[in-house]
Amino acid sequence: MACSLRALDGFNAQNLSNTIWAYARSEFYAPNMFASFAARTASKLHEFNCQNLSNTAWAIGRRVSEGPEVRHPAEKAVYHRALTLIVQEAHRRLDEMEAQNLVSLGYAIVISNFEAPDFLFRALPERLAKVCGRANAQDLSNAVWATAKVGGGQSDTTGARTFFIVEEEVLRRGAARLENPQNISNTAWAFAKAGQGSDGMWALLADAATRRMSQFKAQNCSNTLYAFAVAQRKDHHAFFESVSREILQRAETDLGSQDLANMSWALATLGFVMPEEDGGRGTLQKRGGVTQNVTTAPWLGPTLDALSRGAQRSCRKFNPQHLANTAWAYAKLNRRDSQLMEHIARAAEPILDSFKPQEISNMTYAFAKTQSARGSEFLFASIAKQVTRRVEEFGPQDVSNTLWAFAASDAPLGTDLFVACAPIVARNMRNQKMDWRTPQRVATVAWSYARAAVYAPDLFQALADAALAILDDFLAVDVSNVAWAFAAAGETDRSDLYEALFERARVLGAVFAPQELANVVWSYAGLDDPEACRRMWCSRGVRIHSKSKKRPPTSTIPGDDS
Repeated sequence: MACSLRALDGFNAQNLSNTIWAYARSEFYAPNMFASFAARTASKLHEFNCQNLSNTAWAIGRRVSEGPEVRHPAEKAVYHRALTLIVQEAHRRLDEMEAQNLVSLGYAIVISNFEAPDFLFRALPERLAKVCGRANAQDLSNAVWATAKVGGGQSDTTGARTFFIVEEEVLRRGAARLENPQNISNTAWAFAKAGQGSDGMWALLADAATRRMSQFKAQNCSNTLYAFAVAQRKDHHAFFESVSREILQRAETDLGSQDLANMSWALATLGFVMPEEDGGRGTLQKRGGVTQNVTTAPWLGPTLDALSRGAQRSCRKFNPQHLANTAWAYAKLNRRDSQLMEHIARAAEPILDSFKPQEISNMTYAFAKTQSARGSEFLFASIAKQVTRRVEEFGPQDVSNTLWAFAASDAPLGTDLFVACAPIVARNMRNQKMDWRTPQRVATVAWSYARAAVYAPDLFQALADAALAILDDFLAVDVSNVAWAFAAAGETDRSDLYEALFERARVLGAVFAPQELANVVWSYAGLDDPEACRRMWCSRGVRIHSKSKKRPPTSTIPGDDS
C-alpha cells in the first residue's frame, strides 16, 4: 500500500483502475489509500476507458458498503465527487459501454447508496437490448438485481423493460446456461421483488436451481426459496423437493439463523401446511370458514423437523425478526412443536424491548394458535407488560392479534393489557379510522374482551356503533362472533344491534357454518327481550327450547392476517 501511494502521481488510468479494483477485490479497505486513489481518479477520468470507469466505481462502491464505516466528511466528499464524475463520464460514452461496464456501474451506485442521476437506469434497457447477447450470466443477473434494488418493478415501465429484455435472453439460452448458484439466486430474488417473470421464466429458474442445488451455499438456498415464496410460485415440485433434501442435510450444521427463519417463513407463505391436527378452543379459522391456497406435501414434515432442530441449536443467536418469523411460520404451517416454541420463548423473553410491535403481535399469535402458551407463562407476562407500556405504538392488526392471543390461550396476567388497550381501541373506533373499523377488527376485539371476561362498557359501546356503521360488510363469521361476544359480555340489552345483526343474517341466508350458527342461537337465547330470538329463529325454522347463560364451548374468530 505504501508503495502504491508513493507512486500514485505517476499512475496512468489503467494503473489507477487496476490497483483500486484489486484492493477492493481483496477486501483491503485502508481509508487513506482509497481516498487518495478516488481523488486522483477524479483528475484523470478523461484518460479512462469504459472498463476503467466501471471497475473504479465498483471498487469505490465496495469500499463504502463493505469496508469500515466512512465517518469523516472529507472522505465522504471524495467518494461522492469521484462517483459523480464517473457517472457523468459514463453518460457521455453510453454508446461505447458493454453490458458488464453498464451493469457494474449500476451495481456500484446501488451498493454505495449513491443518489446518482437516474439516467443510468433509464438508459439501461435500450443499451442492454443491443449488447445483452454478449453479456454473461452474471451481467444479466446483476442488471435485474440492481434494477430491483432501486425499485424498478411493475409500476416502473423502464424497470419492467429491463426485466423483459433479461428474461428474453435467459429464456433463449436455457436453464443449462445458468450455472452459477449466486446468479440463479440473485435473478430469482430480483424477479420476485419486482413482481416480474412469466410462468416460463419461473419454470426455468426452478429447473436451474434444481440442477445446481447441491452446489448452492446455504444463503443461495434460502434466498432462492424466499424468492419463490414472495413470487407465490408453489407449483414446482422438483424444486421444493431439492430444497427439502438440502435442508435435511444442512439444517443442524450449515444453515444460519437468517437461513432457518427465512426458510420456515417461505414455506408458510407459500401456503404449505401440515395435515389438520385436533383443534382446541379458540382455534383461529379463515374468514367465512374457507381455507384457500393450502397444500400438503410428503416432504414437509421431515423438513420442518430438521428446521426445528437447527433453530433449537442456534435460537439464542436469533434476532427478534427471526424469532417472530419462525414462531409465526410454524403456526401458519399448522405444526405444533412444543420444544421449538419453548426455545423461542426463552430466547425472546430477555430481548422483548428490541421487538417491533408486529413482531410481538405475530409471536404472541403463534403461541396461541399452536397452543403453546401453557408453559410459556413467563413470556406472556413479559409481553403483557411490553404491550401495556407501548400500546400507542401498536397498529390495529397488532392490537387485535395480541388481544386474541391472550384471550384464546387463557394467558394469565393479561388483565392490565386489556384495560390499557380498551380506551385506545375505543378512541380509534370512534374516530372512524378505516384500518380499525373493519368487520374483522370489530369482531376480533369484541370476541377477545368477552372471552377474557374483562369489563369494558365504553369499548363495547364504540364497538356496537362501529358494527352498526359497517354491518353491510359483515360475513357470517362476523355476525356470529359479534353476537356471541356481546351476549357473553352481558351486553344483552342492545336491541338495535341485535335487530341489525338479525337483518344481516337474513340477507346472508344459509351460509353459516355449524359453529357460527350455534353461536348465534346461543347469543339470541340469552337476550333480555326474547322476542328478537323468537322472530329470528321462527323465520329460520328453528325452535328454541330453553334459555341458557352458559358460554358455548368453542368460538371461532375471523381471518388470519398476521
